Amino acid sequence: TFYLTTADKIYAGLLLDKLGQFSKPGVLWDAVLIATTPTDQPSLYGIVSQTESGAIKSIVEKPENWDKPDPRKIVSAYRLNKKFLRILEQTARQEYNFEAALDEHAKRFLAWSVPVEDVPETTLKYPWRLLNLNRLLMQNLAHNISSSWPGIESGAIIVPPVYIESGVTVSGSAVIRGPVVIREGAVIGDHTLIRDHSYIGKGVVIGAGSEVKNSIICDGTKLHDAHALDSIIDEDCRLGAGTRVSNSRFDRKDVTSVIKGKKVSTGMRHFGVVIGKGTHTATLANLMPGVKIGQNCRIGGSFAVTKDIPDKHTAYLNEEGKVIVKPIKE
Repeated sequence: TFYLTTADKIYAGLLLDKLGQFSKPGVLWDAVLIATTPTDQPSLYGIVSQTESGAIKSIVEKPENWDKPDPRKIVSAYRLNKKFLRILEQTARQEYNFEAALDEHAKRFLAWSVPVEDVPETTLKYPWRLLNLNRLLMQNLAHNISSSWPGIESGAIIVPPVYIESGVTVSGSAVIRGPVVIREGAVIGDHTLIRDHSYIGKGVVIGAGSEVKNSIICDGTKLHDAHALDSIIDEDCRLGAGTRVSNSRFDRKDVTSVIKGKKVSTGMRHFGVVIGKGTHTATLANLMPGVKIGQNCRIGGSFAVTKDIPDKHTAYLNEEGKVIVKPIKE
């Protein structure tokens, strides 16, 4: 037998311990084990059909209409065996061939569901899950800052825990409320606010008047009097003066985002945007909750972006007030 999990499982040790310690009368030492946890969104996950004892009879990937009570989803941690590998080799290559092989094994030889709901869930199935992962990584953040460090001006308000690397410049009128990580060479400008599990990458400039909350700002990105709330912004982006990210719906329901043409609930009351590498926004661009903007895009000013923008596209208002989205010519 062998154990398998995925790279986004930062608590892999706890998950695999659960599988390794699982014991139940009638369960063979080499039986296939699958970590599972409850879900209220079965259409988004691989779902197990199991008996009261935990024996898995079948596996359904993203069922459209799941009418059985207490659905349990697969958590991408497994104990597998040679029988499973032989089935996997014989399974036709497709998007969900791994899940199809698990289903076939369960139907022929059984598999067992191992409850792991007491292990914190980490998944990168959707981009917004990176924010949850970031929060978990900051749970035990060590405060690493001295008011006497060069580059940190007198008057700056820094509330622990805040981890600041060397070469960082912090204005005397800046406010930083941890948990926050600020990497080497970043510049935190006048009258800025950074708070609530924000990650500021190397060489990032958070310009005067900007606010960053619960966001990941990757290396080399620059904000000019901009707001980035509950958002993920890739490397080398530019958010122009007055760019605003909306992070909640006016009705305060969970924010949705479009995945493969369908609206998917993020399960989050507060979620802003995801912006790809090298994208620029102009003055007073407004980015609506759940929007995803691709790499190397150019977003015009003074209008609201309400739909996803593909890679290498520009979006702007023309003279008639119509939103234009078109590819950027090479």
